[in-house]
Amino acid sequence: MKEQLVGFPGSEYQDRFDRRRWRLFWIEGGTAVFTSSGRKLLFGDTNLRREFGKYKNELETRSGNPEFRRWFKSGGNSDVYTLGDHPIVIKEGQPGKSLWSALDRMDYLHWVCEEFLPPHVRVPDHYGGIFSRRLKIEYLIMEKINDGITVEDVVHNGQLQIDPEIREAVKDTFSEAKVMLDRSIQQQSLEELIGMELLPDWHEGNVLVDFENPKGKVPFTLWIIDQ
Repeated sequence: MKEQLVGFPGSEYQDRFDRRRWRLFWIEGGTAVFTSSGRKLLFGDTNLRREFGKYKNELETRSGNPEFRRWFKSGGNSDVYTLGDHPIVIKEGQPGKSLWSALDRMDYLHWVCEEFLPPHVRVPDHYGGIFSRRLKIEYLIMEKINDGITVEDVVHNGQLQIDPEIREAVKDTFSEAKVMLDRSIQQQSLEELIGMELLPDWHEGNVLVDFENPKGKVPFTLWIIDQ
């Protein structure tokens, strides 16, 4: 299928460090960016593109009973919404460079985890974003992982019915993941090469615990978010 979106006046491809390609579309005052996984997702699903349009309409009308833009959670300077029933979340933040930098940073972290870390430590797919000086909000589009249960929830929320041994395993694995990430990033000299810190906001609230995806002897997967 030829990649094209109605209403986007022009575009170019951007070759990434891992030989994958992003596609940048010029919009008024800025850019719409789609990563390699975002291109496959968006350009391969006409219905999904239609629902993005409905999401936009609900944002503009501030519908009191939203169907396609439902609040999911908040954190930092951003709010996160789901896109209908799709396993997708959209982070809405104030205009600036923070979400663009986050997309770039998470792409590097995704590669580090896939190449150098065990399969129980991963980064969700990040599909792209919309960044424009003319918009009041910027958008970061990414894969949705469970209901947003974090390491912080598992370790410190006594109301969650979790086996004490599993709590300890999550706590220990979280600490081990940071050591492995630091080692891999340092060995690849990534931060020196790209000129930015890759884990600027590492804490228990920014790592999700996915009990539905055990990996080998580890009864869960840790998903790194919000870096």
